[in-house]
Amino acid sequence: MTALILCILCSVLLVVLFKLFDRFKVDTFQAIVFNYLTAVITGTIANPFSPDIVFNEKGNWIFWALGLGVMFISLFVIIGKSVQEAGITLTTVANKMSLAIPVAAGVWLYQEPLGWLKLVGILLAMLAVTLSSWTSESKSEEKKHVKSWLFPLIIFVGSGFLDTSMKFVEAKVLSPSLTSVFLIILFLTAGSIGSGILAGGLVLGKIKFHYRNLIGGIALGIPNYFSIFFLLEALKTSGLDSTVIFPVMNVGTVLLSAIAAILFFKEKLSQLNYIGLGLSIAAIVIIALA
Repeated sequence: MTALILCILCSVLLVVLFKLFDRFKVDTFQAIVFNYLTAVITGTIANPFSPDIVFNEKGNWIFWALGLGVMFISLFVIIGKSVQEAGITLTTVANKMSLAIPVAAGVWLYQEPLGWLKLVGILLAMLAVTLSSWTSESKSEEKKHVKSWLFPLIIFVGSGFLDTSMKFVEAKVLSPSLTSVFLIILFLTAGSIGSGILAGGLVLGKIKFHYRNLIGGIALGIPNYFSIFFLLEALKTSGLDSTVIFPVMNVGTVLLSAIAAILFFKEKLSQLNYIGLGLSIAAIVIIALA
């Protein structure tokens, strides 16, 4: 349970930092690239490993690390496009609703029990994250063409696949000694691709570097590394099923992020948002009791 709580806190810190990016005019893409490289350094310092393990450990774990690294950076680019084409609300809801995929995978692939009480909690969690994320921009910014639904659909499937893959990697691919090097290769892959895109943009003059983007990336990279590290730890050591971990992680992050937005950014929530937050608390309690 401790690992799950730390995962949620790190995820909330990521949300807070993204909000601060707007205030300090940090370029999100540049910060994301530097964040991946910072995550590599963070992982190397926090959980050092012997380079020999890369060559001595058998299995296809390294291909999973490379593939998920590509997906990490790709999904980020798609999220950026989705915000432009479909708006923030639809993008956020699609990202949060994706918890349905790893939950379904937990029941199907790992025969995790799904009693009626847990099912009610999961459905309540999905409704909660939808209402908590809903804003008035959904009416004013939504664009009525195929892309306004295509990108959120890709995000829904992609985010769900990433979470499902994390569970599969923890359960079937990684030994305890591989967790650190797996994450480092994953972040290094994403950072290398992002660095290539960033370098191309700088050379072509389409992107301008500013030191605040580097600072933002460093600040982002540390909690980002630990959010994934603690997620894997929660899946491995908490004794909780993934059908519990993913809903609680999502609604917990949404709930605490909303509280942070009210306290530190003086954001005003709608009546629907408050209903969603109330349902978030109810969902966590129900899932905990299931």
